[in-house]
Amino acid sequence: MHDGSQGAFTGLAVHPDVPAGVRQLAELGIRLVALSSGSASIAQRLLSDAGLGDAFEGFLSSGQQAGRRDSHGRSRAREPMF
Repeated sequence: MHDGSQGAFTGLAVHPDVPAGVRQLAELGIRLVALSSGSASIAQRLLSDAGLGDAFEGFLSSGQQAGRRDSHGRSRAREPMF
């Protein structure tokens, strides 16, 4: 159920120390994925608006299934997602 509360998050900005930290991690070659307990699309927009979207390989929400499934529907959760 969507209660409209996600709209309140669209005006947020990243904390001031986030851009420098993300850039340092990316420069070190560390692979980054954003995890959110809310909407992955809002997290992606927030980081993209801060000029950081390209530093992340993916954006996941706690509502999304983390593991993959094979062609028969069996869980492959132990295999890497990326």
